[in-house]
Amino acid sequence: MQLLRLNALAPNFQLPQTAVTIGNFDGVHLGHQAMVSQLKEVAKAQNLKTLVMKHHHGFHHSEKK
Repeated sequence: MQLLRLNALAPNFQLPQTAVTIGNFDGVHLGHQAMVSQLKEVAKAQNLKTLVMKHHHGFHHSEKK
């Protein structure tokens, strides 16, 4: 496993062709395990790398009016 910090990457950094899931992984419960397992299956079938992108609760924020 490799940890990439997006804010530390070079501006011209490019990932290889990659299957990605993005979410707030607050623990690796059965639902998250199933999602990562499916991601790995899809990536393997299409010869892709996998990437799990984690963010915190405040990442998606909508203003209430």
